[in-house]
Amino acid sequence: MNEELQSTNEELETSKEELQSVNEELATVNTELQSKVADLSRANDDMNNLLAGTGIATIFVDHQLRILRFTPAASEVINLIGSDVGRPVGHIVSNLENYDRMIADIQEVLESLIPKEVEVRNNGGDWFTMRILPYRTMDNVIEGAVINFVNITSRKQMEDELKKQLSEKELLLREVHHRIKNNIASVGSLLSMQIQSVSNQEALSVLQDAVGRVNSMKVLYDKLLIQNDYEDSSAKSYTEGLIESLRNLYSDETHLTIETRIDEFNLPQKTLFSLGIIINELFTNTMKYAFADKTGGSIVVSLTKTENQVTLTIQDNGRGLPEDFAIEESTGFGLTLVRMLIEHLGGSYAIENREESEGARSILEFDV
Repeated sequence: MNEELQSTNEELETSKEELQSVNEELATVNTELQSKVADLSRANDDMNNLLAGTGIATIFVDHQLRILRFTPAASEVINLIGSDVGRPVGHIVSNLENYDRMIADIQEVLESLIPKEVEVRNNGGDWFTMRILPYRTMDNVIEGAVINFVNITSRKQMEDELKKQLSEKELLLREVHHRIKNNIASVGSLLSMQIQSVSNQEALSVLQDAVGRVNSMKVLYDKLLIQNDYEDSSAKSYTEGLIESLRNLYSDETHLTIETRIDEFNLPQKTLFSLGIIINELFTNTMKYAFADKTGGSIVVSLTKTENQVTLTIQDNGRGLPEDFAIEESTGFGLTLVRMLIEHLGGSYAIENREESEGARSILEFDV
């Protein structure tokens, strides 16, 4: 019995030593755990301070749309208090105006995993960009959603001010265009009245040229006033309007047939202005000289665009060009002006007799 008791005591001693060793290990683990808890608490405090310091309203929700965490700034958007953590976000009173799709939008993001962005306004008149994103863990597991509200009130106010200034400038610009248009129309009317009292053919020709140039500017300003795009204008609308005004100017030439073949495309205003003067000069020359000894005829005006190249063709079936005609040697104001404008457009110009029939053809090509 004594030997058995002694053996039992020895076993108890051994167990005591083992238990003491386990207690020491547990103490070490507990110390490490406390250190980890302290680190985690510090990291949590850092994250809370970071989120609060950004001033961005942020709300974290789980798959059931229960609030997990929120920043102080979120209380400006939704009436949140500390005890709201764990409650469904749909149970909280929202301060947003005319926006009742928050729950539906969050669910849509959780289903599609595609972020969503909406501009919203609160009852105080402040604007926010609301972004809803999936909440991803380090293991790329979706555990809910993050809702951010970025205050964009200053940007909205600036945009409104810019829109106001732009509207005022557009109004002023239109007023300026109206005044210019009226001035151009007055000049054209005075010249037209002068034409009625002139019998000298040379003076009449000069006045008609001047009226044609004024009309080309008037047509362009008419197009400017009826559209909102001040950069580009319809080449078809402008060209056809210009040809019609020139047709009316030479209304005595009733024996002529005028045909237009104009593609529908846009050109910058500066380009269209130069093109209009060129058309005016070439068309006027054709009307005045191509049919001097003929009782009838036709003029075809073609304007096409292929990729980046624009081609203008004005052809007639009149008497054609003299055999010794050379455009480079022409000293007339009209053709001199045409050469200057073509050089400005960076294009090429040629005028030639038609091979297939009587008459002449002018061809202008330039890139846009």
